[in-house]
Amino acid sequence: MNYDYEPMIKQTETDTSVSVDQLGRVLKYMAERHTDTISAKELGSILHLADIGDVDITELKDNSLLAYRKDSNCGEGCQDASSGWYAYNALDHLTDSVQYLMGFDADGAPITLNTPTHPDQYYQLGWNGNNKVSFSQPVEVSTPPVDEDGKVLQVFVDPNTHQLVYVRRDA
Repeated sequence: MNYDYEPMIKQTETDTSVSVDQLGRVLKYMAERHTDTISAKELGSILHLADIGDVDITELKDNSLLAYRKDSNCGEGCQDASSGWYAYNALDHLTDSVQYLMGFDADGAPITLNTPTHPDQYYQLGWNGNNKVSFSQPVEVSTPPVDEDGKVLQVFVDPNTHQLVYVRRDA
C-alpha cells in the first residue's frame, strides 16, 4: 500500500525566511509564529570595519584614514581580490614633494588644492588674507606700498636660515 506524504509535508514545512528592508534599515527574520527585526544600529554595534570582507586594517594606527585601492586588471565586471579598503597613515608615506595638497573647506569637507596656473614656475603657499590657503607669487608694483609712518618694507632672505625677513626704510 502506498501513502502520499506530500500534503502532510506541505502542512509542516517551515516558512522561515530572512530579508532586508533597505528603507527601514532592518534585517527581517520571519519565523513560523513571529517576526524579528535587527536594526542597522544593532547590527553595527557588533560589527567592526575589519569584519567587512574588503577592509584591511593590518596597518591601522592613530590618525589613519580609510582609502580605497583598485588593483583590478581582470577585465570588465571582474572584482580583483586585491582591491579594497585599507588603512592609510600619512607618516608612512612621507615624500619630498607632492602633486596635490589636501585640505578642508569651511564646512570641514575634504578638498584638494589645484595645481598653480603655471606649474613650471615657483609659488609660495600660504594664508591669502581671504580666510583661505592658496598659492601666490610676488606681485610687481610701480611704487612700493608705504606704511602709516611713510616707510616701505623690503624683503630679504636670511643667508643662514633662508627665512624671509623685511627691513623698514624711508620711501
